[in-house]
Amino acid sequence: MILSTSFQGIDRNLTSMTSRLARRYASALYASAREAGALDVFLSDLQSLQSMLARSHELMLFFLSPVISREKKKSTIAALFDTVLSAFTVKALSYL
Repeated sequence: MILSTSFQGIDRNLTSMTSRLARRYASALYASAREAGALDVFLSDLQSLQSMLARSHELMLFFLSPVISREKKKSTIAALFDTVLSAFTVKALSYL
C-alpha cells in the first residue's frame, strides 16, 4: 500500500513536469511562428498533422519511437511532409 502511494506521487510529479515542458515548447513554437509571420499556416498545419496522426497509428509510433534515430526521423519528416506542410512546420517538427 505504501509503495503504491509512492508510485502514484511519482507519476503525478512526472505528469506535471511533462505538462510544463510541453507548454514551454508550445509557447516557444507559437512565438516563433508569429514572429516569422507563419502563425496561420502553422496552426493549419498542426490541425492537418493531428488529423494524420489520428488516422495513422504507424505515424504516431514513428514519432514516439526511441529506437529510430534523430537523423532518420528528420529525413523521414522531410520526405513525408515537405510538399504537404509549410517549411516552418517541417523545420519545427525536425526539432521535436
